[in-house]
Order: sequence, then C-alpha cells, then structure tokens
Amino acid sequence: MRLEDICTHIVDCEHKSAPITLGGGYFAVGTPAMRGNKITYTEAREISKETYVEWTQRLTPEKGDLLFAREAPVGPVVLIPDSLNVAPGQRTVLIRPDSRIINSKYLYYMISSPIIQNRIMNLSMGSTVAHLNVADVRSLELEIASLSKQRAIAEVLGALDDKIAVNKLLVETSEKYLRAVYERDVAASDAPEVPLGEVVELNPKRRINSDTAPQITMQKLPSPGMTVGDVSYAKPNGGVRFMNGDTLLARITPCLENGKTAYIEAYS
Repeated sequence: MRLEDICTHIVDCEHKSAPITLGGGYFAVGTPAMRGNKITYTEAREISKETYVEWTQRLTPEKGDLLFAREAPVGPVVLIPDSLNVAPGQRTVLIRPDSRIINSKYLYYMISSPIIQNRIMNLSMGSTVAHLNVADVRSLELEIASLSKQRAIAEVLGALDDKIAVNKLLVETSEKYLRAVYERDVAASDAPEVPLGEVVELNPKRRINSDTAPQITMQKLPSPGMTVGDVSYAKPNGGVRFMNGDTLLARITPCLENGKTAYIEAYS
C-alpha cells in the first residue's frame, strides 16, 4: 500500500525558517534535529506560541503523528511528543496515520527500518542533493500487517527501545570509568608513543560493487559510546569504504576531542 492510503493527512512544512524566541517553550523541528529518529531539542529552533500557531495552521500536530525528513538528510522520522509543543521545521512533512488501518508506532518503526530507508534513498536519487517531493512521500510503498500484529510488533520494539536507552546509560558510565583508568594507568606512565599509522591501516582503499551501501556521516558517530544507531543508505560516491571490524573516528575539531568514534559490526 502507498503511504497516502494509510494516512488521513500528509502535510508539507512552511518553506522558511521559523523566527527564534528563546524561552518560547515551543520548537520548530527541522531535519538537523531529527538524526537518530529522535528529537534533539538543542538542534531545533525554539519559537513562541504565536509562531507555533502560524507554523501549524495547515495541520496542528496531535499525539501519534509523525514528522518525516524529506531532505538534508532524507529519511529520518520522529514521533510527535506527548507535550505537543513541536511544529514542522524546514524540509519536513507532518504525517497523520489513519488509526483504523495503521498503528502510528508501527509506522514509525517501519519507516525507520533499513529496508524502507533503502527504498526511500532509491526514490530520492537523481539530483545533486538527495530529496523527496511531497508527492514522493505520498507514493512510498509499504507492506502492512494486520492491526493486531502491528500493535504486537510496536510493543516489542518499544520495549527494546527502552532497553537500549538503559544500555546506553550503562555504556556512558562504563566509558567514563575506562577513561579514568586509562588516565591513571596508561597516560600517566612512561609507555612509549608511536604514530597511529604504524599500528593500524588508515583509510584503506576498497571498492563497493553495489548501487547502495550503508552511509555513516561524522554527525552520526556516537559520543559517548561506540555503536552507530542511525545508518542511512546511499549510492557510493567518494569517501572511505568501511567493513565489519573497522573503527571510524572524527578527524576534525571539536568532534575528535569529544571522542566521536564507532566500531563497525553487523553491516553487510
């Protein structure tokens, strides 16, 4: 089925930047604030209630609605929070699922799945900057299970998301401990220093024989932690080809100092 067949509304955003009002309590969430399929409020534009009303005049967001990024980057999707203080920012589309046909959390997980993200990427190709028109978003083909199966799948994936959040906190705590141990036992010792290039291969030359491949930008490198949770798919065009067992690290400031690194595993 096409996305428009399972939704009551698919509405484009305002094609201009929302004026910022510090302390306004509302947020215009554009694509930079949607990485990882979660809202990062520090990357959103804080706005006044008046601007919120203006930016949602086409459709006022409700619980269960989704916000989809159709450009820069294309593909991220977030659920509208219960606080209902979020307006569509630039290059986004507000989606209201038809509850008689589709469970909103199931739709969220489906759109964010690698299979559908790959389909989205294929739809967005053909221009210098990958993007989708609203008509492209409406025509996105999806495979829909029965409502009972949708609810069961969404419940399981939601529980896994909660577990991941707990594990992430454990990883952050462990990483702080390991850094403290390193500073105490290694950095402060007389261990010899050698150039990194003497113990690892940097930027190995590899070829990719595929139309699409996992793409990890510097913005998606985690800090703290070492697991990449948000992977998009794109046509190989420059850059370094990675494989399982590789380590990615940012090479410019301040990202390098912030420890943005990732260990690659489970990608084909």
